[in-house]
Amino acid sequence: MRTILSKAVNQLTGETLAGQVADFCSTVSEKGPEAAIAGLLGTAAGPIGTVLGVAAVFGGSLWLERRSERAAEEKLKQHFAEIAEALAQADIDRAAAFEKLDRIYERKTFVWARFDFKHVDDILARYRDKLYAGRTPGEILDDLGDTLQGIAVVTTDTNERMRDVQDELASMRALLESFAADKNPQADPREREIPDDVLEAARVLAERGDATDKARAAIVERDFAEADRQLDKLDPVVREAFDVLTLRGDRLYSEGRFDEAVDPYEKAFALNSDDPTARHNLAVTHTQARQGDIAAHKKRAIDIHIGTLRQQALGSVKWAGTQNNLGLAWRNIPTGDRGANLDKAIAAFESALEVYTRAAHPVDWAMTQNNLGTAWSDMPTGDRGENFGKAIAAYASALEVYTRTSHPVEWAVTQNNLGVAWQDMPTDDRGANLGKAIAAYESALEVRNRTADPEEWAATPNNLGIA
Repeated sequence: MRTILSKAVNQLTGETLAGQVADFCSTVSEKGPEAAIAGLLGTAAGPIGTVLGVAAVFGGSLWLERRSERAAEEKLKQHFAEIAEALAQADIDRAAAFEKLDRIYERKTFVWARFDFKHVDDILARYRDKLYAGRTPGEILDDLGDTLQGIAVVTTDTNERMRDVQDELASMRALLESFAADKNPQADPREREIPDDVLEAARVLAERGDATDKARAAIVERDFAEADRQLDKLDPVVREAFDVLTLRGDRLYSEGRFDEAVDPYEKAFALNSDDPTARHNLAVTHTQARQGDIAAHKKRAIDIHIGTLRQQALGSVKWAGTQNNLGLAWRNIPTGDRGANLDKAIAAFESALEVYTRAAHPVDWAMTQNNLGTAWSDMPTGDRGENFGKAIAAYASALEVYTRTSHPVEWAVTQNNLGVAWQDMPTDDRGANLGKAIAAYESALEVRNRTADPEEWAATPNNLGIA
């Protein structure tokens, strides 16, 4: 046995390793072949690798035993050399190794239906017992071949299932990443409705994913303490620094901590300034920042949006979204010529409306109409009556889509904006204008209340009182 195994190791390694062979054979005698194989291959081979390693060395042994059959010798030599090669690949590309094993056995008719890798020790013990029980090499080889075929079939089937699972998890990751990237500079992320499919994806990734998946899932579920715990496990040196920084920004943004989110988003942007998500994250967060130099925040957002428009296809939906966001930044910048800023905001909103039509994108169309109305209402230059007339027309358009039933919050906001425009209208019948303003405010109060929307509720009665 010692001689056979020594020759087998020599044959499979392709060189004389006298000391290693001696240690190997001693381990076989003292601890059994599985321990010897584990030592030969390195303990990192894992249970499947160990089984295949045992098979390879035993196969080499049995090939040497059958050296009197010249044709069989060459066939077995090639056969087990392929097994050894597949095993060597396993540490680098396990899926490719298993595919190679499947090809090795594809002409065999035996199918070993199930193999429980938890019982590897039992399988190895069975081989050891058979070798010591005096069975002929041919008998052992046949049994070994059948078992290897079973391993190949089961591992191939397992890999297919694992690929299916990995594809499913990848789809869930993409869904959560898309949800996180879809930021609205006019909305509070803490109040954002989370679709059922996104919540389900978060639940699955929290259970079955890695630290990145668990952090992403916790952010979606607004469990920020858990998100912090998972983020602390991520090492930007080991992992993609861009992804970790983006995830940290998403975590802060989702809690409404916009000013704190600026720093990780800026760092991610510095690593890959061409990435569309990085550009959108940073620009929207600067738009929503509330501390420090507000004008500088808005100017930074404007510069990023302008750069993004150069990258996007003219007239695309993404281009329209960036135009709308650019309009918001121009509308809200507190410095510079107010009239000129609003002119730029109006131009951006009108560009967005070339793509956001009522027929194709009704909700986006209504949102942009409301934004356009606010810009016209705030315009300090030109004919004031004409400006408010355009604002009122834009609000009325938005209310064709924003109904109390379908979009109650947006409907109430637009009704309040409409009330402000009618209240400030400097032309026509003042009494009639105020009557329309009061009607709009009262409509808004049908949805707004002190408990659910204290700030908005307070603003509307105040407007109503002034009217």
